[in-house]
Amino acid sequence: PGFEKITGFRGVEGQTLDFLSEPKSAESLYHQLEQARETHDEIRGEFSLRTRKGHLRWLSATISPVPGEGGVVDRFITVAEDITDRRQAIAERERLLDEIARQRDQLHTLLDSLTDEVWFCDAGGNLALANRAAARGLGFETVEEMYQNMDSWLEQLEIYRPGGTPRPKEEAPL
Repeated sequence: PGFEKITGFRGVEGQTLDFLSEPKSAESLYHQLEQARETHDEIRGEFSLRTRKGHLRWLSATISPVPGEGGVVDRFITVAEDITDRRQAIAERERLLDEIARQRDQLHTLLDSLTDEVWFCDAGGNLALANRAAARGLGFETVEEMYQNMDSWLEQLEIYRPGGTPRPKEEAPL
């Protein structure tokens, strides 16, 4: 019943591996099943398959050989979990992380093209982002070098209000 619910195929239709999404997957599984017939070892893995309606589904499965008369394996029992939603969530997470990295790179490119010093602090007052001009203004070649030596220059840093008057350290964001 579970096989039919996931794939749309009746049990007898699933006796071949034609429902697997890629011919190489079916060929590999046929090979593993033949080995399992001889060794009586379980097969564990993730398999993609196409449903009767053509939708891609992913299963995490354990396939166990079942010996019949005389100890010869004549059938297999499969316990499988549909992990399609999990795989889709992982793929979406990876897509979003790639998009964040792309946007971060664009932001760094933009900031580094500015000749003015640019600093950003997080809500806790910690330096979160700075451009190359800010690093050069402190005598560093790179922003990474500036971050690595932050403790040494933060104590000496003076921050000014837009009008040019000094801002007391207790009011400064760093």
